[in-house]
This record gives sequence, C-alpha cells and structure tokens, in this order.
Amino acid sequence: MHTPWLCILSQAIKIWKETHADLPKTFPEKAEFKAVIKTMNKYNEANFDEAISAVTDVWQTPMPYELDEIFKNPLSDNGTTLAWCFTAALKRFYQSEKRLPLSGSVPDMISEPKVYQEIQAIYINKAEADRKIMKGHLEAYVAEKGIKDFVFDENAWKIFCKNIKQIKFIYMRGLKEEIESPDWSHASNDFWDPESCVKWFVTMRCFENLRTQGHMLLGEDFENQNAEYALMRAEADKITAGIEQEPIEEKYLREILRFGMSKIHNISAYMGGQAASECIKLMIK
Repeated sequence: MHTPWLCILSQAIKIWKETHADLPKTFPEKAEFKAVIKTMNKYNEANFDEAISAVTDVWQTPMPYELDEIFKNPLSDNGTTLAWCFTAALKRFYQSEKRLPLSGSVPDMISEPKVYQEIQAIYINKAEADRKIMKGHLEAYVAEKGIKDFVFDENAWKIFCKNIKQIKFIYMRGLKEEIESPDWSHASNDFWDPESCVKWFVTMRCFENLRTQGHMLLGEDFENQNAEYALMRAEADKITAGIEQEPIEEKYLREILRFGMSKIHNISAYMGGQAASECIKLMIK
C-alpha cells in the first residue's frame, strides 16, 4: 500500500521495455505508458496517482537547455575561475557518465518512514559518489590548465553539485562599460510593455548624463523647468533614435525634473504612512 512512486515508475519502465526499445516519446506512447501504471493500480491507491503525476520525469530531457548552452561556451573548456572550473568538471562528468550527477534530494511521496529513509540513503550515497567522481575531474582539469592560484571551496562545491539542473549563465556588463558605452538593444524589446520600467530607466539615465555634463542642479530651479525639459528631451531622443523607438512621453521627463534629487516618492510614501498611522490613532481614541 505504501510503495513509493519512484518504485512504481521503475517497475512500469521495466514492463514498458518488454515491448518497446525506447522510453515514451510521442503523445500516444506517453498515454500508453500512463495506462501501464493504471493497470498496476489494482486497489485504487493514492501512491499510483502520485506516480502518474510524476510520470514526466520518465521522459524529461536529461540535459536542461541552459546547461547545454553553458557546455557550448568555450570557457567550459578553458575557464580558470572557480565557477568555470566546476563547470568543466561537470562537463567531463557528463561526457564520461552520459548523465548528470545526482543531487541527493528526494521528493516527498507516500511511503512508510523506513522505506523513505532507505531511498533517501540510496540517493545521498549515490550523490556523494558522483561528487567524488566529479572532484576527480576537477583536480585533473586544474592540473592540466596549470591553475596555481586555485583554492577549492567545499561549501561552494556542495551548493554547485546540489543545484546543477538550475545553473544558468547570465552575462552582465561592468559598471564602467554600462556608464561609458551603454547597450540599449535589450531595453528596446520592453518599450511596448506597459508593465516594464525601461522608460523610467532611460529617463533616469538621461538625468544622470546631464548632471555629468555640468547640469548639477537639474530639477532644482522650478522657474527654469521648460529649459531643463528641453535638455532632457534632447538627451532622451538620442537614446530612442539609436534603438529605433518612439520618443519617451513627456510625463516621464517632467516627473523626473519635478523632484530632481529629492527622492520625493520615497519621502511621500513614508510621510503618507506616518499620516495614516496618526489618523488611526485619532479615530480609535
């Protein structure tokens, strides 16, 4: 009655392979595989329903798309930083074992405590064995590349191994690059999204650009805001023309000039909260 769904899926795969060469791939095959599990459920037990809910694990792609893209990066074979050394070890593990290392975590399932603990021990032991193999690849890689300043971080290693399927490579430009030669190509995709903050970002960059050009009191002179608006408009139009977008609406530029460097939105939010608190105190006296 308390057979874990992992065991049910394992048995269903054995039954499937008696008549099929490969795991289910097409929609009819997947439906047929689910039917196999249903025929095994002779007493309408909940753990079989769990097995059907988790059945996608059987035909799930073993290599996440993001990880496959990382393996295509030249740094996965030549990187010298800690993260890239770990990645190189992972890549070599995959090439030799034809699978990703086990993380060691076991999902929740209907099972007797003793059986669940035994499964958990199997997973943990296998994960430790995989980490040991990967560490061998890591040591070999560091030796081959002659990385003399490499310092192994045990805690970072465990976190890396535990979250392998969630690894992503995110490219970020340095602050100096972003300030001196900003790349607006990515921002252009969000200009038509009403929930995007990209227009505010462009407007604030225009404000900061003008300040670096000598307009340090921008937004402080209320009598001269039309002239300052013209400066903001010209600066904003340079950016939007460069990425072939419509000019930013006047309300964004006027709003930034309205509060200048005073951070009026944060102050207003704080004062509003204080005022509301005092009103509540008066009402409940």
